[in-house]
Amino acid sequence: MMREISAMYHICTKLRHYADEHHAFPSGSASGKSVDSLVAAGILSVDDAVYMREYQIEFRGFDPSRIGPDIVVMETVFRNTKTPCRIVGYSDGSVVRYDLKNTH
Repeated sequence: MMREISAMYHICTKLRHYADEHHAFPSGSASGKSVDSLVAAGILSVDDAVYMREYQIEFRGFDPSRIGPDIVVMETVFRNTKTPCRIVGYSDGSVVRYDLKNTH
């Protein structure tokens, strides 16, 4: 689980760094709508995209003009622990773990 939190933090940090340098995508660009578009724009690496696919991390989109601790960029559910949890990456670069209630 710590590896997943760390990897998501690394990706969110890349996005935040881009937002700090560029307050918007180039005019007419659809860069923030998919992981592939962020890779094509050189914002994320191919390894980042592969990691997100392999670990089934849901990408919600990214807009460098909207940065905040309440704007979700990606999330996943981690079930390999006693208490399942949801890991959420925000546009401000933060990553938070939330415990999920067991249904058993």
